[in-house]
Amino acid sequence: MSPSPIQLFGINFSPFVRKVRTVLELKQVPYELVPTNPREADDAFYRISPLRKMPAIIDGDRSLPDSSVICAYLERKYPSPAALPTDAYEFARSLWFEEYADTELVRVFGGHVFVEVVLAEKIFKRPPIQADIDLADREELPHIYSYLEGELGSRPCFCGDEPTLGDFALAGAFLNLRHCDRSPDASQWPKLAAFVKRMNAHPILARFFAEEEQTLANWA
Repeated sequence: MSPSPIQLFGINFSPFVRKVRTVLELKQVPYELVPTNPREADDAFYRISPLRKMPAIIDGDRSLPDSSVICAYLERKYPSPAALPTDAYEFARSLWFEEYADTELVRVFGGHVFVEVVLAEKIFKRPPIQADIDLADREELPHIYSYLEGELGSRPCFCGDEPTLGDFALAGAFLNLRHCDRSPDASQWPKLAAFVKRMNAHPILARFFAEEEQTLANWA
């Protein structure tokens, strides 16, 4: 009898959920996405995720919260194919870009752009906070783009020639911007623009984006 698929609790627009889904897909680990809004979740979810954040997983009789913790668990339990580089420095760099995506990109791409451009009126039933959008467009996005442009160097990905966990975390966050019709200007940030375009075409991320576009269409 085959083991039950991992249950992944969260919603598909979350970059944290996308990151875990990507690792599961890369490693071809069976899973079930259980749509869960932490604001409306029951006590059973809070026992799994005491910080009341998504995602969380149940794997048999075990449970874990936090996307980075879950990805570390999956990497140790399913080491092949690897989601992290073997070289010590590149391993650490990949973890750094995962952290950068989870903090700064989520704060700006999610909190100041996606929430205001997409969710404010559709979900929260309020006018968007234009000041947040303007701040992101004027200062925050260019700053992030310039930093990432410099970190790419001459390589197609941030830690080598093939995408690792850090690349997927960054690219997952960029999908939120894509829903808002924003992307790095190739004339100003050519390396980053090429990276984003390449990652958008990755079969896993392309499928996630198509799913999310259909959800947005259903909200209209």
